Amino acid sequence: MARMSSAPPPLPYHGLIGSGLIGVDPYSPRSWSGISEYFFRESDRQGVLDGASGAEVPLWRRLHLLALAWHPDKAVWRMRHYLDPRYRRLLTQTLAAKVQQVAPGRALLQCGALFDGPEIARGTRQTFSYHDGNLAMRLRSPFGAGGLPPELQRRALAYERQLYGKLTRIFTMSEYLRQSFITDFGVPPERVVSLGAGVNLRTLPTAPEGKDYANGEVLFIGSDFERKGGHGLLRAFAVVRQSVPSAMLHIVGPRSGPPEGLPMDGVQWHGFLRKETSADEQRLDELLRRASLFVLPSLYEPFGIAPAEAMMHGMPAIVSGDWALAETVLPEKTGLHVKPGDEAALAQATLRLLTSPEETQRMGNAAREHALAKFTWQAVVERLQAVLR
Repeated sequence: MARMSSAPPPLPYHGLIGSGLIGVDPYSPRSWSGISEYFFRESDRQGVLDGASGAEVPLWRRLHLLALAWHPDKAVWRMRHYLDPRYRRLLTQTLAAKVQQVAPGRALLQCGALFDGPEIARGTRQTFSYHDGNLAMRLRSPFGAGGLPPELQRRALAYERQLYGKLTRIFTMSEYLRQSFITDFGVPPERVVSLGAGVNLRTLPTAPEGKDYANGEVLFIGSDFERKGGHGLLRAFAVVRQSVPSAMLHIVGPRSGPPEGLPMDGVQWHGFLRKETSADEQRLDELLRRASLFVLPSLYEPFGIAPAEAMMHGMPAIVSGDWALAETVLPEKTGLHVKPGDEAALAQATLRLLTSPEETQRMGNAAREHALAKFTWQAVVERLQAVLR
């Protein structure tokens, strides 16, 4: 009788994160929008993590590079600084000191591309990376290249192309992003794997009971209000209110107040809510459980986990039918797609679901099932394990 055999468990990897842009504490809720904390903790629970390290370039070196990158627009200044190859080399050197304490043979898995994991490993370890976007995608967006000198764009793209060519495997949060690595950076298809991503929720919500799909409450979650289509949403919602005067739009995420000169009738501005703060977490949870429809009409979105979190709560989502959002929401099944910037189509889609509670409930139930199957960190790390073996 033949002996049964099973694949050996994968060797644990060591996680790396760094920079003020993504974060320096792998387990902080603020690092990488909370992604690193959930990803690393679930990897640890499944036995495939051998610790995680984070670092930032020493302050005195950083101040010098910040001065060289100065720009009157703070957002542009920030990108000029972090995309400077000199900064990336210094961050790589800073993280290399952390890895000296990691057990020999452990693979390295870096979040993003702001430093060079293969350079840190120096051929002694396998190296992986995990991404929600890349520079080529960003530069194609309306929000990517403004204020960035062409020479800096060229050098930054060359840095990433060289990095991606050295990594053992590249993991992405979407198939859309996977294809970008293949076409924009020439990475062989077999070296790029789409793992997906999970929702950043401490516990998965129970099935919604008694959700009122006729209550006319719409939810938007996004910190970068303009990039995520917030201005157009306010104008579209004003049109919706003409037909459904009782409709209510909840805005969560922006750190600043409402923009001036835009319609605000029926809009409740909740601002930025921190999940690590008990009162804010309860408030957000109440909104997720109460709202019957989620809307995210982004003008550019590398990934966007907020629609998946809404779908977990039994809400269909109206999203821009582009980038990874087109994969997150299945059109006519778990929500609807609109073209980025098409405010008339956004108003029409919102009206359709607000005035059809039976259809909204049907899509909401399907959305929850889809999210449970696709967007949990347990499923993501199980896919990772299959590759690491």
